[in-house]
Amino acid sequence: MKNRKKLRSILTNQYLIKQYIKNNKTYVQIAKEIGCSYETIRRYLNKYNIKKHIINHKSCRIVGLALGCNKTIVMRGLKQWKIKRRGTFQVGKLAQIWNENTFYNWHL
Repeated sequence: MKNRKKLRSILTNQYLIKQYIKNNKTYVQIAKEIGCSYETIRRYLNKYNIKKHIINHKSCRIVGLALGCNKTIVMRGLKQWKIKRRGTFQVGKLAQIWNENTFYNWHL
């Protein structure tokens, strides 16, 4: 296990976003690479408020609202970290599926 000062220098917001979000690594995988416990990784992710579920299947506008910024900032971040965005076809298809399911569930 590395000392706290060294961990702080390694476990930056950018590093964790890259590993956890972009590379889709688990707490355990990141912890093994660094040489610390998965609980430490979990604490740092919470500290920086990094959550996968915010990004998955949400529009840039919705992610921006959740993070307290606008969609342009989110789009720049996605581009910077080379995270692919859904195409408009996928968004339209998801909206269609959601509307169909919502309509069905509301009329049961």
